[in-house]
Amino acid sequence: MPVSLHNYQKIMNTWHNNRLFISHCPRMNQQHKGKKAIMVMWIHTLIRQQLMSKTSLMIFLLFLGISQVKAATLVALLPMTGTQALAGKEIAKALQNQLNIKHKLIFVDRHRYSDFASAWETVMQHKPDLVVGPIAMEDVAELILSQPSVPTIALNRLAESAPNVWQIGLSLEYTAIQLAETLREQGHERALLLIHDSPTAERSWKAFLAAWNGNLVDVASFSSLRDIKQANRRLLHSSPSIERIKSLRNVLQNKAEASPWVRQDADVLMMISPLHEAIELSFRTDHVWSQGMSVYWLDSGQQPVDEFVATSVNWGRMHTLMSPYLIHAMQRTNDVQPEQNFFRALGHDGGLLANLMFDQQLDQLTSSDGVAGKLGKLSLQAGGKIGIELSQVWLGGGTVEAVE
Repeated sequence: MPVSLHNYQKIMNTWHNNRLFISHCPRMNQQHKGKKAIMVMWIHTLIRQQLMSKTSLMIFLLFLGISQVKAATLVALLPMTGTQALAGKEIAKALQNQLNIKHKLIFVDRHRYSDFASAWETVMQHKPDLVVGPIAMEDVAELILSQPSVPTIALNRLAESAPNVWQIGLSLEYTAIQLAETLREQGHERALLLIHDSPTAERSWKAFLAAWNGNLVDVASFSSLRDIKQANRRLLHSSPSIERIKSLRNVLQNKAEASPWVRQDADVLMMISPLHEAIELSFRTDHVWSQGMSVYWLDSGQQPVDEFVATSVNWGRMHTLMSPYLIHAMQRTNDVQPEQNFFRALGHDGGLLANLMFDQQLDQLTSSDGVAGKLGKLSLQAGGKIGIELSQVWLGGGTVEAVE
């Protein structure tokens, strides 16, 4: 029932009486921390005297809880114009959707300033409680050197760190290191490496090798789809077996079903390439699964995977590590692509961290469960680094499945 004027006066009298009682009772005031004690006793009195219906009381408490959230100012330093505008606008859109509506969100366009120091000066003029950004690695490096006085969530990750700076990012090297650790945990010790010939792939395989404690049996590279066949045969030592199968088919004059025999001195084949080339490679190496060798793929970062998944029909047969947003994109139904990409996911998780900071709940990042983000499971590491645990998935038969 609605609250009548008569009941309203009684409600306010109970508030006044409870406030006076607790303020004159030091023990009660100390035990329940003042205002919280007043609220507890007041609610108890309202329920006992039935001055409000349960529905009215619930609505009032919800409104009271929202009003108690301290409004804060968040300034986002992002490229809103120029060549990086698309990335900046995707992050901005996600921040707007994720951030608590109580807080004030201001955008500063990094592209309008010739250097980071000038852009940062503008950011400080807004007197922010928290800053999100920048994105560029060189800007993050300058931010760390400046040791800002305002808490800042940098949307990239460097080896260096500084007080008041949290860093969240998903670089090629970070993913490569995590995959090397995953293979080691699963007991793989002898690896074959098939690498696309590109600068970004080189970054990935160098980071992988730095974290890989097992034996690197052999390495082969290719520069295009036309080179994959020869590179694959050279690495797996499958050419002699393939020739024998061809000879057998000629003798039998039919297409006898047979799989080429491959080398037995390795237990995992690592492919570092764009997704479409990895799919082609996985088809050509499908037979190694029956011979005790696993196939893993690591993105070389030459082209956005989240754009390619919209058109790909089959995912080959291979394991990899992926972010939840990308898994969701690949699990699309009725060919409807979700409105999601890497920068939208990055902005979402940046906003998620901002809310945790404003609500003083950063301890959630140190729990064993972490915090579920769009990029992965988020956790707090040394130096303010935000760890991102990717999901291991199986790509096969046109489906993507998470692997525990």
